[in-house]
Amino acid sequence: LNGTDTAGIASAEETTLEQEDYQNIYTDDAPDGNYTNKYTLYATTDNAPNSKKLLEEKYGTTAKSADELPALIPINYDFIIIIGEDSSTTTE
Repeated sequence: LNGTDTAGIASAEETTLEQEDYQNIYTDDAPDGNYTNKYTLYATTDNAPNSKKLLEEKYGTTAKSADELPALIPINYDFIIIIGEDSSTTTE
């Protein structure tokens, strides 16, 4: 989810994840909030520990539980990534 004011960040990340063979990716804007971390990862299930570990390594963060998701974000996927403000000022 794009937690920035910069259009296209989530779509660009979707393309990267698809190239890495991740599937069932959905992008959208995050609800209004203060997303200051470059990436915040949420795991909504314990049924995919290998994927969780890979995503934690990829994004350099520890997955939070679904209980910590901001309000209005549905739990429709195993993992939810919110891309925050400091990613809009850096390029990789």
